Amino acid sequence: MAISLPIPSTKTLDTVAVPWRADETYQAYVTAQVAKTQRMRGYLAAHRIQNLVRSLVHADRRSPIGRSVLCIGCRNTFEIGTLHAAGFGPVMGIDLVRMHPTIQAMDMHAMSFPDAMFDVVFSCHSLEHAYDINAALREWRRVTVPGGTWAIEVPIRFSPTEVDRQDVGSLTGLRQECAPFLERPLWGEESSDGTVARLIGQTYG
Repeated sequence: MAISLPIPSTKTLDTVAVPWRADETYQAYVTAQVAKTQRMRGYLAAHRIQNLVRSLVHADRRSPIGRSVLCIGCRNTFEIGTLHAAGFGPVMGIDLVRMHPTIQAMDMHAMSFPDAMFDVVFSCHSLEHAYDINAALREWRRVTVPGGTWAIEVPIRFSPTEVDRQDVGSLTGLRQECAPFLERPLWGEESSDGTVARLIGQTYG
């Protein structure tokens, strides 16, 4: 079910991340992404996040206690709170535009975190917004500890737009994109209506 959260409407918090590239084409991409994020400020499909967190806990048998998580493109604190409730922590969230004090403004293609900082990378409907999937996934791998875990959900079989740019097409397509970075998949599925693919995988140690 989609719900609306009481997220501050003031734009005084709306800080845009330092972009990965400085060229005009990439600036146009950033502008479009920021505009969509601001339009969807209070929108949340809670079931998607909750289901992906449950799948993560089920697929990765390691205890969540003390495992650090990076939420990519989380927009607000719901993902962070859901992961905390499942036992993970510390949990950090980033988005291209910062609209909440606890979310950092950061470009998923070029993050300022040190190498091997997070045990888990959690991405629920953000990878499809990547300008360059391979560049984004390389950066995700850089900040993940060896043998860490990725939890990814993306829409599939849609018509790409300037903001929803990347359609991997299927669970197989998502696995292929992630294959250079994941040593083994732990779990994967497509939704019953064929519009969503979900993948939990372990990075190379």
